[in-house]
Amino acid sequence: MKIIIDNVEFPFNEGCKLLKLKHGSNTESPFKEIEDFWNEIEPLTFKEIITTFNNLEQRRIALSYLGLENLSKEINSKLVSTETISKQTTWVNKDGVTETIKFEDKYELYSVDPKDLGAPQQHVWYNGSINMGNYHYLKFKDTSTDREYLLWVDCGNIIKIKSEVRSNDTHYRQIDVDAIDAIAWTIQTNLKKGDIEKIIRQGDCILLKRKKGAETDVVRHLTSEEYRSLLVLES
Repeated sequence: MKIIIDNVEFPFNEGCKLLKLKHGSNTESPFKEIEDFWNEIEPLTFKEIITTFNNLEQRRIALSYLGLENLSKEINSKLVSTETISKQTTWVNKDGVTETIKFEDKYELYSVDPKDLGAPQQHVWYNGSINMGNYHYLKFKDTSTDREYLLWVDCGNIIKIKSEVRSNDTHYRQIDVDAIDAIAWTIQTNLKKGDIEKIIRQGDCILLKRKKGAETDVVRHLTSEEYRSLLVLES
């Protein structure tokens, strides 16, 4: 017997566990046929997904429902960098009154050993405080809902970018990557450095206001300096 989830076939037992992962423990059974034992089903874990599904499409779907938040609970991650930025923003409250809010915006950069992800061991070398044999993710909060978000980041690419701005430095040696480098790296623009007047962030929507006469260039990642100094409104 098979179960179809997102147009992909899964073995019955694993499909039931994936449905539990997808719909959560506090919901009713999505199908009448399994409602008698729905409450007894345990959701899939990360290690089960990695070891059970050789089919890449099955694994992709299962990991999408696991999510980074659940993944972070199962693996041993190491805090590499944390930074809190004091911010001030203005918005309209439920009464239609404009008010200024001060808040602390915290970002945390974590490192994960590939073996905890079921991935092949990479060549291990250090650059500053970053173990380049590991994977890295960033944890931060939505300023309006207080919900936490987790994003994978490529610290190797961040080091490469930071290194290229240094003259005659092509070895990427002793360059630290911090949490603000990581969050800035997740935002891309084709505006040249110095041509951004301000940055406005509303959830996942990023707005960059260009300066008068600003020119476009190749697509690049924002720098930590731009993120710290130009982000004037966040909600």
